[in-house]
Amino acid sequence: MFPMAAMLCSIREVRKFLKSFELDYEKIHACVKDCCLFRKENAELKNCPKCGRSRWKVDVRIKKIRKGVPAKVLRYMPIIPRFRNMYRSLEVARDLTWHSTHRSSDGKLRLAVDSPTWKTIDDKWSFFSADPHNLRLGLVTDGFNPFRNLSSTYSLC
Repeated sequence: MFPMAAMLCSIREVRKFLKSFELDYEKIHACVKDCCLFRKENAELKNCPKCGRSRWKVDVRIKKIRKGVPAKVLRYMPIIPRFRNMYRSLEVARDLTWHSTHRSSDGKLRLAVDSPTWKTIDDKWSFFSADPHNLRLGLVTDGFNPFRNLSSTYSLC
């Protein structure tokens, strides 16, 4: 897949190679207890506004806050550059546009594109469905628990 991968000898070269594919990520500091993200209006806070925990890592040996070292970090990878990269490959781009050319003509439900739900979306948002390059995203999770009720989990596929 990556013919030059064997030739990359240093971390710097690997980072430079990945940067060409726009696979960067943004580091966002987070509360240890997942109460909040330290961004936007919370970017300058030193403690969590909900639980009061320190944003910074605490050295357990000396019980002192290590300023500048975040206790928890979320690495956010924007999805748009990833989609753009998917369309760079002719083969993948062909696979991503199959829904515009592979509809069933006999009225039988064989693929998702033949479903009444897909047709409803096409009718409701025709400006979106007119472009064969549109991507329809669905929420796919395994054991997702949106209401923090530990007695049940959801699998939305």
